[in-house]
Amino acid sequence: MLKPRSGTQETYSFNSPVGYAKKPLLPSLIHSSSQEKVEFHPHVKPKRIRLDTLPFEVRAKIANELSQFDCLNLLRTNKAMYMSTMPRLYQHIVIDENYSQFNKEIPFKYYENPEKTRPDYRKEHSCTFVKSSYNFRRLLTHYIQLYDTKFKYCEPSNIPTGSFPYIKTLKCLELPDSLNTYDHELNDQISEFFTTLVHLRELIWLNDNFRLEYLGSLPNTSSIRTLVLNIKFSNYLSELSSEPPEHSDTESISSVSSSKPLTFANITNFQIRPFQNSTRLQRIINNLLVGENSAQVSQNLRVLKIARFDKDVNVLVPPCGELVSPNSDSLSDLDLHTIRAVSESKLEYLANLQVLSLNNCLVSASDADLLLKSVNLKNLKTLELKNVSEYQRVTQAAVHEGIEDSFLTRICDHIGQLEHLALDFREAYTDTVWLFLSNLKSEVLKSLDLILRYNSTKLEQFSVDGLYQCYGQALVSGTKKDTVTKLSIEIKQENQFCDLIIPLPSNHFYRELSQFKQLSALRINPNVSHDCHEVLQMVESLPRLKYLDVFGAQAGGAPNLGLGMVHPTIYDDWFKVQHVAIMYFHHNSQLNYIRINRCVFERKDEVVPRDGLDAWFSQLVRVGYNVEM
Repeated sequence: MLKPRSGTQETYSFNSPVGYAKKPLLPSLIHSSSQEKVEFHPHVKPKRIRLDTLPFEVRAKIANELSQFDCLNLLRTNKAMYMSTMPRLYQHIVIDENYSQFNKEIPFKYYENPEKTRPDYRKEHSCTFVKSSYNFRRLLTHYIQLYDTKFKYCEPSNIPTGSFPYIKTLKCLELPDSLNTYDHELNDQISEFFTTLVHLRELIWLNDNFRLEYLGSLPNTSSIRTLVLNIKFSNYLSELSSEPPEHSDTESISSVSSSKPLTFANITNFQIRPFQNSTRLQRIINNLLVGENSAQVSQNLRVLKIARFDKDVNVLVPPCGELVSPNSDSLSDLDLHTIRAVSESKLEYLANLQVLSLNNCLVSASDADLLLKSVNLKNLKTLELKNVSEYQRVTQAAVHEGIEDSFLTRICDHIGQLEHLALDFREAYTDTVWLFLSNLKSEVLKSLDLILRYNSTKLEQFSVDGLYQCYGQALVSGTKKDTVTKLSIEIKQENQFCDLIIPLPSNHFYRELSQFKQLSALRINPNVSHDCHEVLQMVESLPRLKYLDVFGAQAGGAPNLGLGMVHPTIYDDWFKVQHVAIMYFHHNSQLNYIRINRCVFERKDEVVPRDGLDAWFSQLVRVGYNVEM
């Protein structure tokens, strides 16, 4: 029961407003657990807590919750906050000229699982983005000075290791265009910068200016867990002569990049592009990945991704008519030994591999046996076969009888509980992709990125409608329609010079897609040239759909002039198709984002065009677009 107030106290409370800057609203004055009067003394100053008096670990945790811009303001307050905030600024560096601080969808927090024994435990850490050439050079200069003047000599002291601003993750997604990557001074500075990365755990460098000599500058290669590199213009490639595989071990990478051998003994994630041919791939695996630790690397490796080209293109793949031959003479110009290079390398049996990606490779049915001897497919969680072509050595008579043996049919029964699958598989005179999907035993498939291909040779064995029907039945076979949350379907017609993107036919696939009630992300090429009823009805039937990606010539409706301006605005392409986005939003109230070709829209109180989210959106609707896995 509340005690009666005296007249003076009531007058003071009635005439003293609260809730503004000089007198904030105190929750304890409103909510009291004991229902007793809270004594209030207006002239007594409340006890204040200073941030700089908190323990170092608490201040570091506070800094980890802030963005890089708030951290810069915080570290200027005093020395204590400077020391506890600096590690947060440098622990995770992302270099990306396309980053925008106004795109809140791109998080500055990342999570990792540092302990194998605790799979549910995730350690949280924040990152710093660098997007301009000035800031990139400033990062190199300042960190080198910081390391030389302070931390190089202070590490043995009693200051906690977490107080040192060591860079633990370095991601170079795209360097600023204004940087001259051929500048010798810049490359020398980058090499010196790499000598300071004592505790580096993740190195991701997708820009094509990377040099293998940078790896030779690393002071502690045993700390590396993730290595994702684009070695398109690396000096090391000039040393990778196309000599026979049996001589591939004679020259170590150490003779190219440094005086000491490179040993990534604890690496778990290895992604490399472009390897160009199987001979060079075997040299890269032997001299860069494995070194002298074949048993340990093979045991620890969880992610292996290899790509023949630096871009996901198929301009150099052989035509479909050349994928079948009665002898090997006509195949002599093709690089057919990618999987054999992996199998015959220093790598031992990969029993714990969880992610396998082959990009722009040529395989045969016999390569499946080599793959089974090299990788434990039952342990795979993610399988990506992107623009993979299968060649067959069969006679013309066998072609007319039908080709049943293939790479996919041989590995299908050995694949366990697959969660993510990307299939872009080229074949001639047969199609076993739909058969692979039908026989897939996984009951936990969450993501499916499928490209359906047909060409003139396949049409000798199948009709187009018959092929569509086989794929439609394969999509809903098993438990896929109950477990898949991310689905991308694309149809390509192979021609001699390029692939034609074909929209989904109006009489196929939409009924099957409507059965995927768990879908949260969908990517399709809709056929709305005559009637969009099938597409809208399918979108309306998906109760959990949040991200919709529609592409193709018909995705944005009939061509129009947008705002009709002589000088188009930055969002002119968005305004040309925003009426289509409004239509999709109207038919599904759960949709949050829609991408029409490259134009992303967000649902708020109204439809809002968004720029700079293309890469982020691709990770949500495609398989294999996350560089970290």
